[in-house]
Amino acid sequence: MRMQILALADIHDKLSALTAILEEAADKVDLILVSGDLTQYGPMDRVREVLAKLEETGRPFFYVLGNCDPREALDGVDGYEDRYLHLREVQFRGFTLTGFGGSTITPFNTPIEWSEEQIEEALRALHLSSERSILLTHEPPADTELDFTKLGMHVGSRSLRRFVEEKQPVLHLCGHIHEARGKDQIGKTVVVNPGPVMRGYYAVIEVGEKVGVSFERI
Repeated sequence: MRMQILALADIHDKLSALTAILEEAADKVDLILVSGDLTQYGPMDRVREVLAKLEETGRPFFYVLGNCDPREALDGVDGYEDRYLHLREVQFRGFTLTGFGGSTITPFNTPIEWSEEQIEEALRALHLSSERSILLTHEPPADTELDFTKLGMHVGSRSLRRFVEEKQPVLHLCGHIHEARGKDQIGKTVVVNPGPVMRGYYAVIEVGEKVGVSFERI
């Protein structure tokens, strides 16, 4: 089984950039996955606008929220319940998809933040198979190329890293740290931050016998 994924993250209300990326890439993929920060602090109508734009492609898509999305969206958005992956497991083309939204505690008091203890407890509810599974989060795992900030600090989640080390999904998509676009490896898991949509970045990922990543920009 082979699948092409359009990986998006950190839209932050930039619908013009999102539209351009979707026009360029959506018809080339089987699935779109969005790693949070659809908006810049909401409101809910902006969340709906982004989801409607994704729906217009006609491609299946799933999403989690980021720390800058409105907290009221944690319960899901009417009409898009089946596209929301936060603490859910969905079967898609032979893969198990699951996700977790929000971030660890930041200095900025953003709407959706969790302590490490809260993240660890929440992830216990996910019984992710290590075979043919894909994890979608906003937060990156700790001590990787993808949680390294321009200030020279690793800020990712330790609880999330332990979860990836234990469950070993085929692919882990994240975002959050805009300057940390790239990929890394945790055991057998390929971890990818496609870069912020707001700056025109995205990635196309082929998942099959191996995982291939193509980083793109409009």
